[in-house]
Amino acid sequence: LLGSSFPEITFPDDIPMGKENIKKALDGQIDFIEMEKRYIRKDVEIIWARVSSSLIRDSEDNPLYFISHIIDITERKDVLEKIKLQRYHQQVILNAAPFYVWFKDTKNNFIRVNKAAAQLSNRTVEEVEGKSADIIFPEESESYFKDDLEVINSGKSKIGIVETATTNGNKFWVRTDKIPWYDENGKIAGVVVFALDISELKKAEETIKNERNQAQKYLDIAGVM
Repeated sequence: LLGSSFPEITFPDDIPMGKENIKKALDGQIDFIEMEKRYIRKDVEIIWARVSSSLIRDSEDNPLYFISHIIDITERKDVLEKIKLQRYHQQVILNAAPFYVWFKDTKNNFIRVNKAAAQLSNRTVEEVEGKSADIIFPEESESYFKDDLEVINSGKSKIGIVETATTNGNKFWVRTDKIPWYDENGKIAGVVVFALDISELKKAEETIKNERNQAQKYLDIAGVM
């Protein structure tokens, strides 16, 4: 290794980044270099490393050499990539669901949502995740959270809740199932919610109800006559 240059052992795509950081340090733009980059081992295996470098100067402020601390983070990067891929697959499944799905924590914040649920408030998934329900559904947030807390405190699901949701001033009906979800330690971390838009069903029920009432009026009139 002694006598080799960093470009010789650096993954080609990461060489420009390294050269740019070295130039900034030599020009006095930065005092400390910290980056993640890939190296090529003697056995041609590619590894990830976190590099921290300090530029040492002489008494007249002329650059002498870099002292670098390099840590192999390949295993951590592999785990992160697997988590990223797993999350991507989960999101694909969530988005394919024919209903609204979201995970909320014990403080009424959205942790995960599918695309359909985000579109309820004309937002993207990224704009909803991490936000409080008070922001996303301000009109119904309090009543929603009341049911959430019942599930969180009891550990028992609530199934078949019929309630309304309001977005952009438009109110519609949903049938909601709320189930507790647990963290890696087995503690309840919040609720996972499955909601189905039943607005058309409610309209049909209202139509049938009105028709029955109208028919009953005719029967009452006929009975009097």
